Amino acid sequence: MQEAFKHYLNEIETIENVETFEIDVYDSSKLIEDIFLNLDEINKLFEYKFNFKLFIPPVAAQTMLNRAIGGKEIRFTDFVATIGSIIDSIDYKEINKLSSSSAQINGSINKILSLLKEENINYDVKTIETLRALYNLRNTTFPIHEAGSKNIKYLQKVNIDYPIEDYKDAPAKMLQSLNSCLLEMKLWFK
Repeated sequence: MQEAFKHYLNEIETIENVETFEIDVYDSSKLIEDIFLNLDEINKLFEYKFNFKLFIPPVAAQTMLNRAIGGKEIRFTDFVATIGSIIDSIDYKEINKLSSSSAQINGSINKILSLLKEENINYDVKTIETLRALYNLRNTTFPIHEAGSKNIKYLQKVNIDYPIEDYKDAPAKMLQSLNSCLLEMKLWFK
């Protein structure tokens, strides 16, 4: 027990290492649960500020993520598609009503970015880039995990090597990246 604890302490020397280490410690279902709790908190903060919820994820999204990575075989295509659908689940109609410039803009992330700029809300550019990378993984040729070189730049943004060889590690990194983005977004709307 002492050796395991010493190893743990040696691995965690900086805050950055804590986040990386959590990928191993967190089980995926806990991380998925955290993501949906963070989405709910963002919605509450956003609703307080703008009178509507920012994200309206598909009802079955949490279940779909758990099923895609919870069995013996990882269904990476389903996983990536569900991550993309969560990011794409912003309330377009309400943002268009709120933001005069977003009505002419396509894409969920572009609409969020337009609103942030219009409302003079401080945001982190790296978070926007990570959201784009996660979303764009879904938008490459089908099936997603066989899209080849079109995925490389998006995978690199979320620290996944191409070709993907570890289909347990890749979803864990994607979940951690999405969760980090949502944690950052909560700060934007406080």
